[in-house]
Amino acid sequence: MLRPFLAIFCLLILGNLLPAQPLPALRWEADRFEAWEGQLIRLRLIASEPAASQWSLDPISREYLETYLMDQGFLILSIPQAILPEGVPIDQQQIWWEGFVYHLKAGDYKVGEQLSISLLWNEDSTRQVPQASEVLSLRINTLPSTQLLNAECVGEFQVSYGFSKSKRKVTGSLNQPVYLTGEVFVLAIRVEGNGNVALAPPPLISVPDSFLISDPISSVSWDWQKGQLWGQKTFQYEFQGAYQGKYRIGPIKFHHFAPSTSSYKTVHNDALPLILTGKNIPQLLSVNKLNRF
Repeated sequence: MLRPFLAIFCLLILGNLLPAQPLPALRWEADRFEAWEGQLIRLRLIASEPAASQWSLDPISREYLETYLMDQGFLILSIPQAILPEGVPIDQQQIWWEGFVYHLKAGDYKVGEQLSISLLWNEDSTRQVPQASEVLSLRINTLPSTQLLNAECVGEFQVSYGFSKSKRKVTGSLNQPVYLTGEVFVLAIRVEGNGNVALAPPPLISVPDSFLISDPISSVSWDWQKGQLWGQKTFQYEFQGAYQGKYRIGPIKFHHFAPSTSSYKTVHNDALPLILTGKNIPQLLSVNKLNRF
């Protein structure tokens, strides 16, 4: 009589010892397997279904993943996860980690090599199981040499610019504003495109000798447009002019490397005209040092 109960008891014990669910297969996915130094790569860690729905990524492992990538020399772009599209994975897969990375040193890299990830069983958070992932090969190419200055940003870009509104009512027109000598006014230059604008250096700008120009203050923002990550970097310069007259700020040039043509390009913008009125202030130039590009 005891044998049936003993058999059931043994099955229960073995059931607790053996894995309740199969482990999901893990693999890395990238939007490109070959990139230039500094070029963005969209990287994902994919878990296969149906086992993926029974397991989740340990939060500590999520941090470990990013540390692992950085140990290989990859830099992870800091962007709000909310801007990424909620794409539904196909072929019964789940996205467990997603980010944009880039590398500044050419070479061949193996993502996932010697990487063990800790998984949590959703029905019992105390149960952790290590799991390896498939290895993804990435090649980072060296940027061609160039005589252009500040041309290391990789992507397709456009540049817009204009004078910001002054605290007082500025006379003249938007195309040719009128400022007072000694008055501080701001020029904003925005570089935007599908590349890593976080690495974008200040554009080259020509400034008359009778003007003071500050070091730029920059800010970066990200958005998702037309199925790709779109970045904007704005540089704000403060100007002061010492002598009255008609002037032109610029031209403005932004050099970058375009992956579509594997060549360097220059975005060239015309100079901005403006007028200064008021008394000449020659001492303005002697008190301050000029910063020029």
